Amino acid sequence: MPVVLARPDGSAAMGVWSPDQPVKGFEQAGYGRFRFPTEKVVKWNCAFRVRHPDGIEPGVYRYRMFVVVGSEEDVRKSLQVLTR
Repeated sequence: MPVVLARPDGSAAMGVWSPDQPVKGFEQAGYGRFRFPTEKVVKWNCAFRVRHPDGIEPGVYRYRMFVVVGSEEDVRKSLQVLTR
């Protein structure tokens, strides 16, 4: 599921979604969210993992993701449109 982080009142939010998630073989990974209480911050990620028994070939790897910023309502609506 896409990750959305928002201010408590919903006035500002940020979300991330990728049409390339989940990555085959890593279906339980991909999106994450983390809270750091001491620092009073939170973060999200959209991680792509690549694994090959003979090692990873050098080269260009492309990963599509969309970052949506706005009010919480705007972000949720935009993510719904993107996921269709």
